[in-house]
Amino acid sequence: MSSIRDSDPDEDPYRRRAQDRRRWADHKTLRLCRQVLEALQIGLAGECGDSLLQQVFVASVDPGADPSKLEVSVEVPLDVSPADAMARLEHAKGLLRTLAAQAISRKKVPDLVFRLARPE
Repeated sequence: MSSIRDSDPDEDPYRRRAQDRRRWADHKTLRLCRQVLEALQIGLAGECGDSLLQQVFVASVDPGADPSKLEVSVEVPLDVSPADAMARLEHAKGLLRTLAAQAISRKKVPDLVFRLARPE
């Protein structure tokens, strides 16, 4: 019969549960990012009436600085001005958040922060 004194201090069951909760939260955040990515790609390609925005490709969606924000990295074709594309994305942010809200099951839709993806 083992006692608490004989157990390894690194095997604290409470610490392990906290790590499991954090891993689950990370999993949920990544799932949210993936759902928003797919919704924005479909929305920009089809439901958006702006011909310039239809050329923009959503490269990735990552967690933002706080849980209420998501960073959306976009790639812009060479013949399109990045400043013009970013201005139009900001103008269409309401539509894009609506499309994201339809794809996720959360009470509050995260704010979208757009940035240009770095060319590889």
